[in-house]
Amino acid sequence: MLAPAEWGGAALLVALAVCCGACAVLATPVGTPIARACAVVGVVILLGAPTNGLVSTVLRLARGSNSSAGTLPPLVVAMRGGRWIGPLERILILLLATSGAQAAVAAVIAAKGVIRFPEINKDQDGRKAEEFLIGSMTSWILAVLAVAAVSVA
Repeated sequence: MLAPAEWGGAALLVALAVCCGACAVLATPVGTPIARACAVVGVVILLGAPTNGLVSTVLRLARGSNSSAGTLPPLVVAMRGGRWIGPLERILILLLATSGAQAAVAAVIAAKGVIRFPEINKDQDGRKAEEFLIGSMTSWILAVLAVAAVSVA
């Protein structure tokens, strides 16, 4: 459900890597560099395709449809760059927040709004604005959870 069907074996490898990472984290005392490194690798993997799938699912629920990714309305097809931008943004937020650069995290979030503003401003029915807000907020919440996981490790 969280990875495209055409990935097949790749999704299985990611799941295996996450399980191995979880075992490594659980076997390593909290607060050690190894535990932190395992947590970072694990959350970076999870902030990619699995989180994209989760954000897509939240957007489908918000739209009130059960459509698959291949039959999404034209609005979503026009915003396909999010499949790359989303993971990069989440990883950037993770890196900035764990290094103590909270002001830079705020700048990334603000820049996203400024960049999307002209497109959202032209939207008459508000669909793009809602899509942008729901997708971005879901993505940012997941990034913050990743930051918390790394901080705890």
